[in-house]
Amino acid sequence: MPVAPLKPQMKRAALLSLFVIAFCVLDAYSSPRIPVILDTDIGTDIDDAYALALVIASPELDLQGVTTVSGDTQARARLAAKLLWAAGGAFRRVPVYAGEPGKPLPIEQARWAEHFTSPQLKSEKAVDYLRREFNARPGKITLITIGPLTNIGALLKQDPGVAKKIPRIVMMGGSIARGYEPGSGPTPEYNIAADVAASRVVAIAARGRKSPAGVYSPHARH
Repeated sequence: MPVAPLKPQMKRAALLSLFVIAFCVLDAYSSPRIPVILDTDIGTDIDDAYALALVIASPELDLQGVTTVSGDTQARARLAAKLLWAAGGAFRRVPVYAGEPGKPLPIEQARWAEHFTSPQLKSEKAVDYLRREFNARPGKITLITIGPLTNIGALLKQDPGVAKKIPRIVMMGGSIARGYEPGSGPTPEYNIAADVAASRVVAIAARGRKSPAGVYSPHARH
């Protein structure tokens, strides 16, 4: 079956997703395995699937869990869980938590995981899982966000104090000096623009923090 070529914008998104993960991988060479949680809107463009595959293939990272965001979060959770199940081994024990559903969005890739079931798929809400994990292991888990910041904004609104327990957020989001096209000016980047209120909450929580504790955005265009 022929595979349609990726559109230029999808190619850029895929490369940026991989860069976000590579950012964590390179950092791991100077430290033990990095515990990470991946927050993703997997299922629309291919970039998030690539990113999850890279996490799976990176022994430097210790994937603790996956949370899904935006649109049909349950469908996205099934897709993430099936990819983890296909990876086998310890990845079949990585839990997946769906966030609150949002407005309907195209999720063509989710058809591959339609009706998929697994013990990995948890009924607990994504935000409750994130809150529990960061409070249980303060300063230990890096958060990687490659979708809208809805889950993270909700987490910080529910429990503002948890911000001090997240040592680092590595996110794909933001536009500083240019947009998607060559020669364009700053453009509202999708992951930020999709939930501006949540993005603002995250930015305020990170204000005044310095590396290594803070927010890194390899996706920010400059």
